[in-house]
Amino acid sequence: MRRRRVLLLPLVVCLLASPARALLTPIGAAAPVTVSASTATPHFPQNIAFHLEAGAASGEITAVNLLYHAANTPVTKRVRVPAERGQRISLDYALDTQADFLPPGLDIEYRWAFTLSDGTQYRTDPATLFYMDDQQQWKKKTSGQITLWWYSGDDAFGQDAIDTATRATERLKKTFNVTGDRPIRILIYSNARDLRVALPPNSAEWIGGGATTDLGIIHAAIAPGQSAASEIRRILPHEMSHMIVYQASLNPYNHPPLWLDEGLAVHNQETPDVRFRPLVRDAADTGKLIPVRALDSPFPFNADQALLSYAESESIVNFIINAYGNKYIGALVSAFKDGLSYDQVVQTVLKESIEDLDKEWKASLNYSGDQGGITG
Repeated sequence: MRRRRVLLLPLVVCLLASPARALLTPIGAAAPVTVSASTATPHFPQNIAFHLEAGAASGEITAVNLLYHAANTPVTKRVRVPAERGQRISLDYALDTQADFLPPGLDIEYRWAFTLSDGTQYRTDPATLFYMDDQQQWKKKTSGQITLWWYSGDDAFGQDAIDTATRATERLKKTFNVTGDRPIRILIYSNARDLRVALPPNSAEWIGGGATTDLGIIHAAIAPGQSAASEIRRILPHEMSHMIVYQASLNPYNHPPLWLDEGLAVHNQETPDVRFRPLVRDAADTGKLIPVRALDSPFPFNADQALLSYAESESIVNFIINAYGNKYIGALVSAFKDGLSYDQVVQTVLKESIEDLDKEWKASLNYSGDQGGITG
């Protein structure tokens, strides 16, 4: 999905706060402001409670803003925090982490910005808090760029998970030359019920895991037991592929189409989904294949159509591998670094249009034509 760790005791206040008299970085002219208290207390999953006490050496503080962002992302959010004007201020503010959703497992960097009565502005040095699901007692492993948290299952379960995630990155590099070196965090829940708190509100019921690629974090539901190894090898290579594809294609303008992103993720699984090939075969036989161009965009919310979209995406990627070669998959991914459109990437790498790719792929399946309103 795209959307999208030592034993930790339940978290009380996970805070690396600024010292009592925080050094301020001026935006305008210099003027001292003293922060005498600054705390941030996560109340997962509802909010983060901030407390601030500060004073201006001269003049008054007229406005206070909270600036925050996930530590590995550049986009900072600004919140105007209610505060009474004065030379000294004291305030409490609860950041709603459901309305502005923050998943567990993130380092949140924040600072305070002040506006003084003479118009000058000041910011505190950044502080960092660890925003985590404190409803579980987590165990943790780190290997290279990957950090894993899990709470149910023994050490062998955790080792299998992190080893599988590592193999997934190595396979993408060796086979397709698709690489990324940014940190990746994985949280494994033992069941879908527990996982719900890690997903955005109103997420589809069928979601069993997801990669929030811009935040560098994976959440998955995998129960220890007889089927654990199979599920680890199905889910983690899939989600790790999303992470690495995101890192390998990162640019300000565009991202790979879902048929490429999801198709490569399914292809990268060590445990295949046995439902997919029969679904594609049936859709081909009944004239109901979804066109490649329609798979550029988010998949349908309907579970059956979403499943077919995943199945077709794998089929398209496998067709490109068989018809052109592994290196062309890597070339399609990396071409997005240049900020090209979907059409431009396919034309540049495969030397044909998306419509031509669609026709060739369908021909490989002996597709006789669209029926029931499907258009190619």
